[in-house]
Amino acid sequence: MNGVSLAAGKPASGSVLRAGERRRPAGRLAAAALLAGGLAAAAWAGSAAAYTKSSITIDARSGLVLQSHNADARHPPASLSKLMTLYLTFEAISRGRFGWNTRVRISRYAATRQPSKLYLRTGQRIRVRDLVYGTAIKSANDAAAALAEKIAGSERRFARLMTQRARQLGMRRTVFGTASGLPARGQRTTARDMAILARSLIHHFPQYSDVFSTRFYRFGRRTFRNTNRLLRSNPRVDGMKTGYTRRARYNLVTSARKGDVQLITVVLGARTSRHRYRKTGRLLAHGWRTARNSAHLRKTPYGYVRIAMRDGVGGKPAGTKARRGGTAHAKAAVRTGKRKQVAAVPRRRPDNKPRIDISLASSAVAAPRIAPDRRQVRQTAAGSNANRRRVHGVQVGAFYRRHQARSALRRAMRALPKSYRNRASSTIVRKRVNRRSVYLARLMGFGLRQAQRACGTVRRRGIDCLPVSVRVAAKGVAGGAPAAKRVAGRSEKAKPRRYAIQVGAFDRYKWARRGLERAHKVLPERLAEGTSNRILAKRNRSRRPIYRARITGLSFSEAREACHILKRRSLDCMAIRTSASG
Repeated sequence: MNGVSLAAGKPASGSVLRAGERRRPAGRLAAAALLAGGLAAAAWAGSAAAYTKSSITIDARSGLVLQSHNADARHPPASLSKLMTLYLTFEAISRGRFGWNTRVRISRYAATRQPSKLYLRTGQRIRVRDLVYGTAIKSANDAAAALAEKIAGSERRFARLMTQRARQLGMRRTVFGTASGLPARGQRTTARDMAILARSLIHHFPQYSDVFSTRFYRFGRRTFRNTNRLLRSNPRVDGMKTGYTRRARYNLVTSARKGDVQLITVVLGARTSRHRYRKTGRLLAHGWRTARNSAHLRKTPYGYVRIAMRDGVGGKPAGTKARRGGTAHAKAAVRTGKRKQVAAVPRRRPDNKPRIDISLASSAVAAPRIAPDRRQVRQTAAGSNANRRRVHGVQVGAFYRRHQARSALRRAMRALPKSYRNRASSTIVRKRVNRRSVYLARLMGFGLRQAQRACGTVRRRGIDCLPVSVRVAAKGVAGGAPAAKRVAGRSEKAKPRRYAIQVGAFDRYKWARRGLERAHKVLPERLAEGTSNRILAKRNRSRRPIYRARITGLSFSEAREACHILKRRSLDCMAIRTSASG
């Protein structure tokens, strides 16, 4: 140093003490210098460790947490929301709702999403495959919105479905607001929840792992490069997703494999894109060392990241305790009035006692579900089999209110594929249980195999289901409504058919006729049978003719049901009571 000799502890040659100035011991100067250097080093180390808000590293196979830093801190998900969008898309493809090459029409809402995007045009029809790869590789917001509308009808409903599926997977601190991760009020996640989602994707849909590991994808005349740079710089990295918004900063979920060990890392809130890749590289290097250290694994304080099995996600009741105690849970729920969903699989009881449990088909407290008595079925089968035949169906709940049964039937009909919806007939059967009316919601008109498959499909959508079968007279099989009367134990009385439905008022006669034709294509045969078409011509105040298209010859319940079916298909309908002259 220029003015001080630290070795001798004396002033160096050429240095002169001024008047009133005391000599400073060399030891104090040395300590001050070392302290300043230590503080600078600590400040540099702190800044190097603080450029990420939270991070976590887990073993993809066992879920063991190898490293954790603020893993439960809330953070905006940004484009990491697309991982849940892709999860629900893979789920829909696996269940047969649409195929890999199904064409999706791009709406105006999807086409106007903010970049990053594929710049899709309104009305354009794009394959699901291109939308999936565009979402995973290009991180296209318009492609994610198109997938959301294909699955749920709108992005708002899809966001609610995303949050619901997150809870089923175990992501307790995550709320999704959009399918693409664009800023939305209340949207949040954590590093631990993102690790759960990444591990669920790996275990539930391993057949789609190449979607995240693809480096380049060609769409039309353009070729897009994966936004994850680690796929090009680190050969052990095999996929996952990047994310960025101004508020969330730079995020990254990474999956890497070395030998038989696969790691998942999550980095949230990095300052720059380079920081998130650098942090991920350090986490992976630490993870490889820790995953093979048995002593560390035995005393690790971080715990595990657990995921739900795929069979328990998307509708099937998870857990065996609720199944075993179905009857007790049902009584407690009905007695206390809590809005708690309980698995509806009752334990076996003596044949002389009714089987009662709770239905999952309604969010409100459902009525006890009455299972068909096997002895009664056998006695019925032993009767006149020559004049009676068996009709199969599914029971989707039993409720204390009729409107709850109707809501359950609507949800079940939406869950079924189109071929099953065309065959199904909605039936609400009223029974008396403990001096109280119970409404059984059933969809009849299937074969045995079809009823079993329909129940499986409905259960996967989170709706309780039970296959049922009844014996009815041969004449009442085609319609399905007489079967419901047999089940309810009522006599076959003819209902007064004094009601009609009006499907529109038109300016021209041919338009009214087309409206009637469209309505008949939608209505099932059991409602259209025995009806007649009428077109009434009246003049309005301007003396112009107005043609009212009506379908007459319906009962009150049939008219309401027909209107419900038509409105669900976006057709106008109004139930009216006709006069004696029609």
